[in-house]
Amino acid sequence: MRLSSTLSRNYRSFETIPADIYFKILESRDPSPYLGKGLKAQKRWDVIYNDFLKFYGISKEYRTYLEKMRKAIKLYDQAYNKGQIHKKLIADLTFKEAQSYLTTATREDIAVVVASVSMRVGFPLKLEDITAKEFYAYLKALRDKDQAEKENQAKQTLKNGRGSN
Repeated sequence: MRLSSTLSRNYRSFETIPADIYFKILESRDPSPYLGKGLKAQKRWDVIYNDFLKFYGISKEYRTYLEKMRKAIKLYDQAYNKGQIHKKLIADLTFKEAQSYLTTATREDIAVVVASVSMRVGFPLKLEDITAKEFYAYLKALRDKDQAEKENQAKQTLKNGRGSN
């Protein structure tokens, strides 16, 4: 049996795709070596990535990117459709600024995050041994814990500040 047909049959959701395959697809932006060929692979990847978004949500950086792009599009509209040519330069700058919020994960970036999560959970995570959902569940739990600790520190600071007056 060919490898691609075995892979494409097994990895149909965020819950089943191994984390290492998931990150390879993110890095290369090409699901075909892992999920089949052509449109079929892209459709499978879309399902997997939509599952990720449902589980983990859209990042603050991506939301900022979308806001900046929306602003750039409005400025381009004003420049070209309303004759306000001077707004093209502002639109170009806004577009470049928006692009700066789009980052692509590199293998090194992923390795740093995996090492950090491994240290915090207390055991080594091997991306080939866990699913993408399991990895992000660890990451989400750690971020939730960090957020709760920040909120508790803020409450304690407020409490201490009130008590000293």
